[in-house]
Amino acid sequence: MKNSSNSENFSGPVAKVLAVVATFFFFPFFFEYTESRVVNFTIQHYGYDLAEFARIGWIILSVLMIFTLCHFVLTLAFRLSQFLIATCR
Repeated sequence: MKNSSNSENFSGPVAKVLAVVATFFFFPFFFEYTESRVVNFTIQHYGYDLAEFARIGWIILSVLMIFTLCHFVLTLAFRLSQFLIATCR
């Protein structure tokens, strides 16, 4: 049974927008901390030729990981707040 209340429909787009904003602000800190480790690992194990590909791949993977984690946490927070509001009535 699908619940079509306005609050349920509201949380999805808001969570996505807030996840994009959180990714925009959090990504530079995460990437600055991890980029040298990924590049050094790639150089040590696979050589200099693949270092730039690993860096580009790490950028894409990092953005996707951060966005997914932020979206999950925000969606969970919205759903739990809706549950708490519904049970307190």
